[in-house]
Parts: sequence; structure tokens; C-alpha cells
Amino acid sequence: MNIVATGCLGFIGSNWVNLRKKTHPEDRILIIDKKTYAGSLHNIEIWDEQTRIIRADVVDIANHRRAIEVWKPDLFIHMAAESHVDNSIADASPFVHTNVSGTVACLELCRQLGIPFCHISTDECVKHYSPNQVSIMNGLTGEFGSKLMEFYRIPESPYKYLETNIGKLDKGIHEVNEFDPSSPYSASKAAGEMFCNAYKKTYGMEIDIVRPTNNYGPRQHGEKFIPTILRSIFEGKKIPIYGKGENFRDWLFVEDFCHAFNKIIEIRTGKDIWHVSAQQERKNIDVVMEIIGKLGGRHYDLIEYVEDRPGHDFCYSLDSSKLRSRGWSPKVDFSEGLNRTIAFYQKEYENR
Repeated sequence: MNIVATGCLGFIGSNWVNLRKKTHPEDRILIIDKKTYAGSLHNIEIWDEQTRIIRADVVDIANHRRAIEVWKPDLFIHMAAESHVDNSIADASPFVHTNVSGTVACLELCRQLGIPFCHISTDECVKHYSPNQVSIMNGLTGEFGSKLMEFYRIPESPYKYLETNIGKLDKGIHEVNEFDPSSPYSASKAAGEMFCNAYKKTYGMEIDIVRPTNNYGPRQHGEKFIPTILRSIFEGKKIPIYGKGENFRDWLFVEDFCHAFNKIIEIRTGKDIWHVSAQQERKNIDVVMEIIGKLGGRHYDLIEYVEDRPGHDFCYSLDSSKLRSRGWSPKVDFSEGLNRTIAFYQKEYENR
């Protein structure tokens, strides 16, 4: 397969390219990447005749039309994105530039050239649930509550159930869930999805959308949550925790996501949305505690609760049963994934 893929010098993209070259060595991959602060050429393990790069802003992708035509792509994968929520709160304009205008530029080129399109989005752009809604779910008691829980097959732990199965109560926490972004970042990703939908409906383009939950693992930029925890511990600095650390996320090891994405490439329909989740939810504070425990349990005094960020969503987690029914499932549990992540950053820190 000949593939053009944007944004593959970053965390998820580079992990996917490295895996793809092992599982599909016959593939030719042309990377389009601006090489921002969050990406590195060193993230790609092997550069060869079948793996090339054009260093460019995705907004200007039309300038490289001829090179893309010569590559003869069977699929265009759009991973390039500004993704750090805190940065989007400080200045939304780079997120509109890359995540909206960049997506439109890629869609337009693919429309003109007739290339199937696969857009990597995020769980953050769709509707999730507040602490009050969780409390309501946890308050399903008595005969009525028991019957309701039995009818909707809600387990004894609605807290874990809430995000993975609430679609049975509210039409669409699954792939058809409504948009409800809370940050400039998630708003820009929702806008990118809306343009994908528009190009699909208006021009009949083949477009699949992929929404993963929180990825973690090797090569993630230091500004993200788990690398920040590890760097703080290694340097003996305070570990900043927003609010009370009660917000929870589903944690998906990046290698599992990459295998899921390979499965999606195999079964893509040109019209579907695919959720990818591990269903391994953790409160932020519990993630910190687990990491500290794995590093000897001597750093609890570094925890520092800081003012919560504006618009901080209470939970992110998705139902990935559609993809699982097609033969994919995560293989790396959270403890193993943390061990592998810690080992990577320890080695990186020691080699600085």
C-alpha cells in the first residue's frame, strides 16, 4: 500500500510508522510534517527508500500536489494536529490554523486527486458527563433503580459503566455521539470532523474518522500528563495536579492504538467513525499514585494540587465495541504500559 500521512514525527504518528514498517514492510509511506516542537526526525526508527518526508505545513499541502501524485497513494492519513489543551487556552489561533484550516487543505487536495481519507480525531470533541451526572448514575438505588439498572444492563459500578455504555440511555455516547467541546483544542478537532462530514456528504468522498482515548507511552512530548509526572519525580520538583485530581480518563497504550489503527486501515469503509479505547479508566490522582509507587513510593510529598484549568472535562472514555467486534482488542494493561513508559523516560533522562 502507498500511504501519505501527515504529522508522523510526533508521538502517535511516529509510533504508528515504526509499527507499520514492521507489520507491513512492503508499504511506502510519504510523511508530511512541519517538524514543530513536538516532533523529531529521530522518532522514526528507520528512514529508507520506502519512507520519505516532505517538511511542510499541512495548510500549504497543495504546494506539494505533484510529489503526492507521483507517490500514487492508496490512502491519505491525517494525523497532524496541535494537541495540548493548555496551549490552546493560552492561544487558540495555532489550533484553528492546523486543526481546522490544515484539515480543510488536506481534504480539498484529496478530493481533487480522488484519494480515500482517514482523519485522526479525539475523544475530547464529543459529549461526556459531569460529576452531577455521575452522582445521578451512582444514585440508582431501591427497587426502581435496580430495575432500571437491570433493564439497561448497568453493572454494579455505574462510575466505570458511565462512559462506555451510557449510549443505551442517551442516544449516542457511541460513535454517533453529539459534539460538545470544552476547550479551543477540542473545538478545533470537532470543526475538523465537521469538515470531514461535509466533504463526505457534499462530494461523496471516502472518509473514515478515528477517535482514540488518552494515548500514553514512549516518545510522548514532555508537556503531557504522564511525562510531566515522571520529569517532576526525576528532577525532584512538584507534581502539579489540577483541582483535586478527581477527573478520570481512559488510558490507551500507544502500541495498542497503533494496532487498532492498522485494523481500521484494513476494514475501513469510507464512511465510518471508529472509537478506540482500552476501557482502563483511572482518576488523575490515581495515575500519579501508581507511578510514584512504581518508583519506590518515596515521592508523595511532591504532589501539589493547583487551580483547575478552565473548562476541564470531568471524564473522557469511549465505547469501542464496534471495533472490538471486528477483531481488535487492547493487549497492554495499564500497569505493564506504565512500566514500559517509565523505562523509556528513565533511559532518556539518564542519557541527557
